[in-house]
Amino acid sequence: MARLPAILLLCLAFWAAPSGALTFTQEEQAWLQDHPVLRMGIDASWPPFEFRDSQGRHQGLAADYVKLIQERLGVRLEPVEPRNWGEVLEQARNGQLDLLPGVMSTPERQQYLSFTRPYLDFPIVILARDGGPQPKSLGELYGLKIAVVEDYAPHELLRSGNPDLNLLPLPNVAAGLQALATGQADAFVGDLASSVWSLRQLRLEGLYISGETPYRYQLAMATPRSDTPLVGILDKVFADISAAQIEAIQDRWVGGVIDRRPVWTTLIAYGLPALLLIGLALVFVLRINRRLSGEMSRRALLEDELRTSEQHYRGLVESLNAIAWEMRLDEHRFTYVSPHAERLLGYPWQTGSSPVSGSAPSIPKTPSTLNMSATKKSPPGATTASTTACSLPTAASCGSATSSPSTPRATARSSAA
Repeated sequence: MARLPAILLLCLAFWAAPSGALTFTQEEQAWLQDHPVLRMGIDASWPPFEFRDSQGRHQGLAADYVKLIQERLGVRLEPVEPRNWGEVLEQARNGQLDLLPGVMSTPERQQYLSFTRPYLDFPIVILARDGGPQPKSLGELYGLKIAVVEDYAPHELLRSGNPDLNLLPLPNVAAGLQALATGQADAFVGDLASSVWSLRQLRLEGLYISGETPYRYQLAMATPRSDTPLVGILDKVFADISAAQIEAIQDRWVGGVIDRRPVWTTLIAYGLPALLLIGLALVFVLRINRRLSGEMSRRALLEDELRTSEQHYRGLVESLNAIAWEMRLDEHRFTYVSPHAERLLGYPWQTGSSPVSGSAPSIPKTPSTLNMSATKKSPPGATTASTTACSLPTAASCGSATSSPSTPRATARSSAA
């Protein structure tokens, strides 16, 4: 029992240990032992990601991540600085470099480089100047002269995906922005962070972000495809960096980058037509509902009028001191006989099980009864047929009814004397 608390404390100690502690495979450990010094290709003209300060030190967001990697791995990263970024990529293609600390994966680069997971993500934007064209999307760049940094990711993406664009490759971001400010270019395409940083450093007036491309600048690290173990090692280092450390690095270099595109212009351009369409749809629906409500009200009023008229007509017919009847000639049956038939004839007049389904019973032929006679049936092809009904001796006139083939129903009424 005395050992139980010690075991529990030991378990708690293991649980409290950092879950992100670096653990490498034997292959990765052997690779690190064989490569105590790594050659690192840098771009010293790409602030805030990579640049040389006034004392010649490697500074920037990528440089801070490099320091963390050296501390975690216990290796030394030796900067190699060619003349431009194109030479950096060429040396990496030839296997002369071990690591590129700040680079974006593109289809062209994937042929000779292996990439870590991205550690920073920014949009690739379009910059314009006051008084010049104001492209808001990639499609509006056609017909314009577009400044880009030579061999940077935006240049590769536009060159391969949009070969018809008129591109003006320049050595760095500052040169591209100055070409835009002086009218040598109509627009500049680059990542948001370095573009805004250079605008502030150069203090160029009249330049602003006018639009955005569908591309994203996802900054990662890369190694030659022959150094595959290093990619897995670097991914483990990135996973081991705490969120607070990442936030501190990014806030230092890109925390003040704000997208100042005219949001209200975009909202008015796209939101107002949408609101108008919604409003028109609502008006249309309301008008349809009002019209349907009016039709239903008129139909209900008409049904009430028809019901009232039918009741009035039935009341008039049934108040007569005579027999009113209705008959279907094609079926030889009565469909209606007024209630006065029983009182005037002296016995109930039935039309069968229901007023519309029976046939008239035979009537005794006596002087005090109703004599019914019918004309001869019309020959085939005749258009009408008639029948005559006579009232009691107290009745002085007879009623007749006719029907046509399209309306095989006949009615007759006899007036009281």
